[in-house]
Amino acid sequence: MGKKQPFGVFGSKNELVKNIPNILLNKVLLPDSQNVLLKDGKIIRRKMREKDFLDGSDDKVQTPDGNPIIHYHKFIKRSTGTQYVLAFTKAHIYHWNPPNFDLKWTNHNITAITIAFNDNGASADTITDSGAGFVTAGFVAGDKITVSGSTSNDGDYTIDTVVAGTITLIATDSLTTEIAGDTVTIVANCDNWETKSYNDMVIATNGIDFVIAWDTTGSFAALDTATGIEYDTGKFLTKCKHLTTYENYLILGYTYEDSKWYPQRMRWNAIGDEVTWIPTGIVAGAGSTEVGKADFIIGFGMYRGYLIVFKETSHFKYWLVGSTYTFNGAFISMTVGCKCNGSIVNDNKGRLYWYASDGTIKEMSIGTISQPIQTEIIDKIYQSSVDLIKSKFIDETEETWWSIPFENTLNNKIVTLKEDEQGNRIWGQVDLAIPAFGEYREV
Repeated sequence: MGKKQPFGVFGSKNELVKNIPNILLNKVLLPDSQNVLLKDGKIIRRKMREKDFLDGSDDKVQTPDGNPIIHYHKFIKRSTGTQYVLAFTKAHIYHWNPPNFDLKWTNHNITAITIAFNDNGASADTITDSGAGFVTAGFVAGDKITVSGSTSNDGDYTIDTVVAGTITLIATDSLTTEIAGDTVTIVANCDNWETKSYNDMVIATNGIDFVIAWDTTGSFAALDTATGIEYDTGKFLTKCKHLTTYENYLILGYTYEDSKWYPQRMRWNAIGDEVTWIPTGIVAGAGSTEVGKADFIIGFGMYRGYLIVFKETSHFKYWLVGSTYTFNGAFISMTVGCKCNGSIVNDNKGRLYWYASDGTIKEMSIGTISQPIQTEIIDKIYQSSVDLIKSKFIDETEETWWSIPFENTLNNKIVTLKEDEQGNRIWGQVDLAIPAFGEYREV
């Protein structure tokens, strides 16, 4: 076939036809139609969204750490009615307080003048601290880190092993030998943030630090205690990869407890109490359960009053029961899971969509729905970057959006889904590079 060309529909007097019967509009608007949408019986040009925060002079404002924003959270404080917008990067959380970004959190880090860098030739390069502060600061094997403040070694690296005074980098990372003396900062980077509003505060997790909370005063701090969430006497949950809220419970998934990962575990607090996590055997109390078998928890969704727990190759539903068990559950599928928690999204009618483990987009009540765009778009999602997929339902246009890495390591295309007046699913696409969705209106 030849190269596809955009076209218009013209009448006998060479004017643009606007009275195409509505029943035919879904035939004119094809899955590869770009920058247009079907609304109120018309095909109209899509209103593009602002990609930047602007100050009072309409100048762009960059996050202070210079990193892209990978997550947003809009929070309205019930007690005051005040709106807050939080911007999350791989290393920091900022409150957008026009025209500034106010720092509210930094991932585990160290700043010292005792840090040196060593090019070890054929052996792995190392970062050393004569103050032996690396373990105390929270660094662990596998951490992705950013170095700043050095003379020759500012940049991103990955930790292979760490002890109190030495970080050994992975073999492909390279350093230039540099003695201590500069004020060097090393900060850990995360790939993902998940947030929820709960009990008039913001709860956040990044999978590498404590579950943290912010009530709009001061900065984010560890939830429950300064050493983590105490789920048993003297035992603490210090990390989790996923979180959600359900029936006035805060739900944590894929948890790190007592220095060990539990990829199938789901843990919850006592109802309505974000600082009570020790089970007491009472109705509506705190507790935990293992979801399914070997595959890992990927994320959470909501459907028809059920909490949906997505795993790598399966998914389950849970519901509240009036007993000391708190929740009961059952599997929905033991063969279909989810590739990315960021793909899980509800539309305005409560339908639940996700990017499934078989590489399709599914809707809970129907199954696979991505057939019209499967070969041309969905099959070309870059698989090593699926964790970057983000999704959101757009109220103004009544569309579901997915930002995807299309034949690219970074998100560079929007896939849109809309239902027309006859109930037909209309797919579209927009060439936009969006690492995160957010909403904000100045008041």
